[in-house]
Amino acid sequence: TRSSVWDLNLRSGEMWWSSEFPLMLGYPPDELAMVRDTWESLIHPDDLTLVSSSGQRDLEIGSASWRMTYRMRRRDGGWLWVEDQATVQRDPQGQAIRLTGVIADVDQRVSAVIELDRERSILQATLENVDQGIVMYDRDHRLVTFNRRAVDLLRVPIAFLVDHPTFEQVTEFQVRQGEYAEYGHDPTQICERWRDLAT
Repeated sequence: TRSSVWDLNLRSGEMWWSSEFPLMLGYPPDELAMVRDTWESLIHPDDLTLVSSSGQRDLEIGSASWRMTYRMRRRDGGWLWVEDQATVQRDPQGQAIRLTGVIADVDQRVSAVIELDRERSILQATLENVDQGIVMYDRDHRLVTFNRRAVDLLRVPIAFLVDHPTFEQVTEFQVRQGEYAEYGHDPTQICERWRDLAT
C-alpha cells in the first residue's frame, strides 16, 4: 500500500513502523534503522522545524491528534509529499506518553495542487499585463477572476470583487454608484440586457 502505520513511545524514545514505510521511499525494509533520528533525518530541512514545533505544540496544549503534510527524502534523492496523522495517548495526569499514526503517500495530490497554483499565478500575471479589463464568471454568474484594469473600468472596489460576487451583485453595486442611469435603476433589467447581448 501507499501508507504505513507507526508508533512512538515518547518516554523511552522507542519507535516502530510497518515495512510499507521504507518501501514508500524506495528503501529495502531493513535498510533504515528503526529509530526516531532516522525518521527526522528523512524530513525535508525546510519542513523539519514546522513539523517539530507543530507536533510539540499539539502535545503541550492537550490535543488528542494532529495532522501534518510535509516532504520526506526518497532513496533516489528526490522528495515525496506525505500526510502524517497521529493519535496521542496520555497517562492519567494528561501527559503524552505515546503517538500512534498513519503516514500516507500524497505526492500526486499535492503536486497537482502545486501545479494548479502555478498555472493560476501564470494566468493572473498574464491578465495583469493586458490593457483590457477582463472578468470571468462561472455558469452561476459568480465572479471567478478579474484583473486590475477591470477594477478601474467597473469602478468597483477590489475588496468587493475578491469576495466573488455574482454578476447581479456587481451590477447592483454599480447602480447604487450611479452607473447605467440611461437603462433605468432596475438591476434586473440591466442583467437581462447583458444576457441578451451575450447570446
